[in-house]
Amino acid sequence: MPPKKAGEKKKDTDSPEEDVITGHGKFTYASGACYDGQWENGVYQGYGKYTWPDGRSYEGEWQQNKMHGNGKYTDANGHKWAGQFYNGAGPGLTYIL
Repeated sequence: MPPKKAGEKKKDTDSPEEDVITGHGKFTYASGACYDGQWENGVYQGYGKYTWPDGRSYEGEWQQNKMHGNGKYTDANGHKWAGQFYNGAGPGLTYIL
């Protein structure tokens, strides 16, 4: 099997069901963004890390493709925040020194 190229799905299982990722997998977008974590029926679900092309990242819990639950966000300058994310937003996050 040839190596995967950027923008192709990488998965742990060979489910023939329309090549939908379920379980742990990694996907690198053409933009350079990358998600490595748990998937359920092709969406981010469970624990995972998303990294944007500019270096920002979020690592933590996901629900239906949104940051949701405990997580850590790192901005492009390396500043970090942690706390509860809700539906893609992080009201009340704590800055980590």
